[in-house]
Amino acid sequence: MTVDELRDEMHGEFKNVRGEIRTQGDSLRAEMKTQGAELRAEMKAQGDDLRAEIKAQGEELRTGIKADGETTRRHFDVMVEQLRDIVKVVADGTVRNSERLDDHEIRIGAIEGPAR
Repeated sequence: MTVDELRDEMHGEFKNVRGEIRTQGDSLRAEMKTQGAELRAEMKAQGDDLRAEIKAQGEELRTGIKADGETTRRHFDVMVEQLRDIVKVVADGTVRNSERLDDHEIRIGAIEGPAR
């Protein structure tokens, strides 16, 4: 085999190898493109699911907070009523004591006689 023949054979082989590399590269690019599209679609679906889950948990949290607020409101309403009852008892006692003191003042004034 001559050098020219060997050179031609090598060029032919290199050409074949380049063609195979191009074909494999094109195939790899197409596969990567497909997988990228699938990955983007999957990520979008997971993002949508996550958003829906966050929204549902937010609603659940709002409902819980509202229920706790109502419970707290009822508790304070009961406490205010109890406090009103206590204040009324104290006020009634104060009025009664004031009346008794006035009565004592009248009696002491009668015993001591007219003011000099």
